[in-house]
Amino acid sequence: MFDTKKRCVLVFIVGLLIAAVTGYFYVSGIIRSSYLRSVCTERTSGQVYTYRHTGRSSFFFKDFGAAFVVNDITYHATGVDGRIHDYGDVVTVHYDPSDPRNAYSGTDPARLNDFVGILLIFSGAMTCLAAVKSIRRL
Repeated sequence: MFDTKKRCVLVFIVGLLIAAVTGYFYVSGIIRSSYLRSVCTERTSGQVYTYRHTGRSSFFFKDFGAAFVVNDITYHATGVDGRIHDYGDVVTVHYDPSDPRNAYSGTDPARLNDFVGILLIFSGAMTCLAAVKSIRRL
């Protein structure tokens, strides 16, 4: 179907897409997290509405969602705090007093795990490098 050179080019494109898309979400998550930490100056209590993640991969999924009320309006926030919460737990929610839609629960806003983000970016870059080396050998 494909000759070897076309396969290598396809592998290069896939690796580049993995690295670029992961890099975008990783960096935008860091920027969003920094923004939320700067504007969310008020605190209130919220109730966890997500269920505990189970299984061996729970290392990567410690974020949780919490509902909170400001001026009789219910809002939702996700976040992390290094603990695993059960449905119904009461947690601290940080929110922007001028726009409570900007909020996070726990100690930090939820974002892509550093280990996973760096691993995927590195894997995509190494895939691109391997494809380039294979093309050069042809």
